[in-house]
Amino acid sequence: MTKYPPTPDRRFCYGGRGSLTALLCGAFQFDHPKLNILGALLPPLLHIKGRDNSSAQLRALTQCIDEELNVSRPGEQAIITRMAEALLFRGIRDYVLSSSNGECGLLAILRDRSIARAIGLIHRSPEQAWTVDSLADEVNMSRSAFAVRFKMRVGTTPHHYLQRHRFTKAVHLLQTTDAKIYEIARRVGYDSEFSFGKAFKRSMGKAPGAYR
Repeated sequence: MTKYPPTPDRRFCYGGRGSLTALLCGAFQFDHPKLNILGALLPPLLHIKGRDNSSAQLRALTQCIDEELNVSRPGEQAIITRMAEALLFRGIRDYVLSSSNGECGLLAILRDRSIARAIGLIHRSPEQAWTVDSLADEVNMSRSAFAVRFKMRVGTTPHHYLQRHRFTKAVHLLQTTDAKIYEIARRVGYDSEFSFGKAFKRSMGKAPGAYR
């Protein structure tokens, strides 16, 4: 196989005798790997087969991205970013809709109404003093059955998931608002700035103020 130097528009060409294949590569970066909830729930590889209408729409998105990359025009980066986000979320949705049942991961959570509801409660109200008991009551399950099923579906305990989501929201508030540390602590379920700061530093490696 012959390798050619990259073209001016950053393309690499590899010669061979097989059919012509084009790869459009990109990456998404989360703000902090410890807060990467979506990445933890998805499999290492999403394979969307190109045999139905969904794949045709994904193909159209990649063609639009490719065209934007070929010509430098105003707003190019913003348009590419939005189309890439649409490609990611559409790919995830097609994976969920086409996959078979499993016991853990994003697909299993979406198909388990009780666990999906518990996660929805955590996301909507992270400031609430949630416990395994209170979450189990909300979804009409016993404490033990809920704890076992949550860990099986999500891969972690309800408490750990709650903590991770609280810090996700805290990081977002630290980066995008001028809210005081004690205000952020209250909005993510901590009674005092001290307890929040201690827990935040233990998880994130820095105090909230230093992280900001």
